[in-house]
Amino acid sequence: MEEEYNFRAIILSFLGPLLTFFTLMALQNFTVYTFLNGSFGAAVVINFALQSPAGRPLHVLFGQMIAGFVGIIFRNYIFNTRSLFWISTSFAVPLVTLLLKILKISYPPAGATAFILTQSLTPISWWYILFPLIMGNIIFLVISFFTINVIFGHIKYPDKLH
Repeated sequence: MEEEYNFRAIILSFLGPLLTFFTLMALQNFTVYTFLNGSFGAAVVINFALQSPAGRPLHVLFGQMIAGFVGIIFRNYIFNTRSLFWISTSFAVPLVTLLLKILKISYPPAGATAFILTQSLTPISWWYILFPLIMGNIIFLVISFFTINVIFGHIKYPDKLH
């Protein structure tokens, strides 16, 4: 039984990210919307390789939304010149970490999202929170649910929402 679980877990760690990125990239390619953020690479590892509690839906969605708000505020309004981006990142990522800790949300890719946003050479639109952070992650969570529960029914995802 242990060998079967290991084989299934190995296949899941490949198939889950494949389905996720194939779907999100296809949507991005055939629409005018952005569905991917650089931190999604870490998200698929959390859900499909580690099956960590950090991949629960509320952690994913609220972690990304908080990081999006903080990253955009620091990038666009606080330290918004290229020569000050290093200060922006230096404060935004720890602030996201602090807010997640206070709210009892464990989602490591949120720190990467704040980092990516504060390093942008151009101002970031508030729409970025909707596309890709919310919509991309909703699609990712649906794929996670389908892949883990339907294709690989040996694991229950999510085990709880938070």
